[in-house]
Amino acid sequence: MQIFYGTENFNSVTSSVVTVGTFDGVHLGHKKVLNLLKSEAYTNGFNSVVVTFSAHPRIVLKQNITNLKLLSTIDEKINLLKKYGIDQLIIIPFDKDFADLQANQFISKYLKNIINANTIIVGYDHHIGKGREADSDAITKAASAEGIKVLTIIPEYIEGEAVSSTRIRNALATGNIKLANICLGYKYNFNGKVVEGNKLGSKIDFPTANLLPTDNMKLIPAKGVYAVNVKVNGVIYKAMMNIGFRPTINNKNKINKIIEVHIFNFNKYIYNDIICVYIVDKIRDEKKFDSLNALKNQLVIDKITALNILSI
Repeated sequence: MQIFYGTENFNSVTSSVVTVGTFDGVHLGHKKVLNLLKSEAYTNGFNSVVVTFSAHPRIVLKQNITNLKLLSTIDEKINLLKKYGIDQLIIIPFDKDFADLQANQFISKYLKNIINANTIIVGYDHHIGKGREADSDAITKAASAEGIKVLTIIPEYIEGEAVSSTRIRNALATGNIKLANICLGYKYNFNGKVVEGNKLGSKIDFPTANLLPTDNMKLIPAKGVYAVNVKVNGVIYKAMMNIGFRPTINNKNKINKIIEVHIFNFNKYIYNDIICVYIVDKIRDEKKFDSLNALKNQLVIDKITALNILSI
């Protein structure tokens, strides 16, 4: 997959089949779009082109961004898109000037004149243009004026509801990991740097790696205890993770969630390393225990539960 940051160096002599979107998470709904994109391009001997943005439009435009977190960083998005065998990926710098383009201006300037689009693939609820002015019908009308065909994808449904990035974010925010992973088509994951903690876990025989997410826009799931896999220096280990405020030890921090991972059968030095956590399922909510011994007893139960989940 060729990657272009901006359109300055992009030049397509061959006609293209193109799709445009944020593609946050590159989930099963996106998969449907990408598979049709690839099929249409292959059948007609065209290039398959994905156009996405350097920043989420809602962040740039400051629209409904209270607590907005993302499912994928730009690097994660690139790696997910690579799996589909797309010919070219264009990452457009999304700024206010770009946001002011009318739909017909975007289609003419970018899709027709630069990308040489023959066909545009759009999702069922896709909008483009200033203020998201153009829905799929308006996109079809504007594209037709440029001699471009538009194919609209019907939704991908899971449990009777359309798959969307918003639905997945909501699932993660409430700890519904199973639903999020089903909609994504893979285990939700994030990278974290191992930082110094208070080493209390070692005192109760459950040493933990305290993690600082490497991207502050990455969504971290709801408080609770989770069964997870972790990748450390290329090796996958079974583990369990706690996200929360550690109420049993009277932690005074009630703003920033603490992320701790206990890796089973592991004793290597990994401070300052970057590890990847793959979240498999939620075990329970975070709770306050009467004593450290009561907490330790619960962690023994949590470990058994986590190993059972991870063995499936």
